Amino acid sequence: MQIDPAIAAKRLASEAARIAGLRVVDPAEPCGDWPREMSREAFIGLPGDFVRLVEPHTEADPAALLTNFLVAGGVLFGRGAHAVADGRKHYPVEFVIVAGQTGAGRKGTATERTLPIMDRVEEGFRSQRVLSGLSSGEGLIKGISPKDGELTLPGEVRRYLALIPELASLLSVMKREGNTMSAILREAWDCTRLRVLTRKEPLDVDNVNLSVIAHVTPEELLNNLTVTDRANGFANRFLILLVRRSKFLPEGGGEVNLNAIVARLHDAVQAAKDRGRIERDEAARELWAEEYRRITQGRDGLRGALCGRAEAHVLRLSLLYALFDSSSTIRPEHLQAALAVWDYCERSIEHIFGGATGDPDREKILSALITGPLGITELRRAFQNNRDGDWIKAKMAMLVRAGMVVETLKDGERKTIPAWALKGDRTHDA
Repeated sequence: MQIDPAIAAKRLASEAARIAGLRVVDPAEPCGDWPREMSREAFIGLPGDFVRLVEPHTEADPAALLTNFLVAGGVLFGRGAHAVADGRKHYPVEFVIVAGQTGAGRKGTATERTLPIMDRVEEGFRSQRVLSGLSSGEGLIKGISPKDGELTLPGEVRRYLALIPELASLLSVMKREGNTMSAILREAWDCTRLRVLTRKEPLDVDNVNLSVIAHVTPEELLNNLTVTDRANGFANRFLILLVRRSKFLPEGGGEVNLNAIVARLHDAVQAAKDRGRIERDEAARELWAEEYRRITQGRDGLRGALCGRAEAHVLRLSLLYALFDSSSTIRPEHLQAALAVWDYCERSIEHIFGGATGDPDREKILSALITGPLGITELRRAFQNNRDGDWIKAKMAMLVRAGMVVETLKDGERKTIPAWALKGDRTHDA
């Protein structure tokens, strides 16, 4: 039987793309203004080899596979090694929000591909280290505190991975008065003592390494992330990663032999014990000096708030890459990989908070614009002033990029002000 030349060419092109860029996207799938792919510089060492091994056999996004491996693997290292910035110790702890459409994003698939490896490296990892069902700071502290009769050693590090498959629900719960989850998660990312000092039951636990993998849709993230979450540093303690299905595998993927990955990860964990402070080598320090100003530059609005801890995230990611390499120093390739991950996260933030498509509030805005161009103040009134100016700007930028509205000007009470109008309203198109 002869194979159609067009089909054969497509298969060859797909295979070449897979080898070169680690992603094969169906050309029929709408891409819109999807962020540029994560750079291949991120897929180095043990994490990169894991992705290359598993990627052909899963529909999960390679970027999601990579970050799940980095974050979950970091739990294995504990506090045997750390980096230092401005006098503060940074341990291999990271929080990541994996944002993708329900089902089609394959967010949970990436996590499920990662956890079995951790379970093989450390027996009981999934049953003893993974937390779920979190809704309050008190509940989190109780979940990681020593149980009655549990033997603990002085200074023992309590290592956990929190899985939050429905971040939107948690964000909604966090809005309730008195909920302490935001404060406790911020302390956990900082690796400081976790405390809720209530009158009835004071809770206190120290030496905790807690990493977080959370799943959400882009629309839910934009709509549920409050001004407080952005202003108090809760949101920028998370890496935000936009993901989608990488390919279609109607029959599923084949079996993957993970023995080599498990053995190498086990050796890396052993090598990290009592390693102490890990610093950049001379070449990495030179590279960091060049990149530091770029990633710490001031940004406006939502993007600025969500990128406010760029240098800390890059430091922790570079530490993770070094540990996975069993390296005693952070080398240039580790720093370049960390920068590549961060750059993709920053592009994801740009997309979600300035260029994503569709959400439940869209119709309210479009209905309001039927009367003519509206400015920020008028659009806030459409939401009973329950949305702040930054949110309105992000929402309108989203609709502009989706081709639904255009930026224009209108006469205010005292001066001409920026406004938005429906696309196709020739009277007001700018």
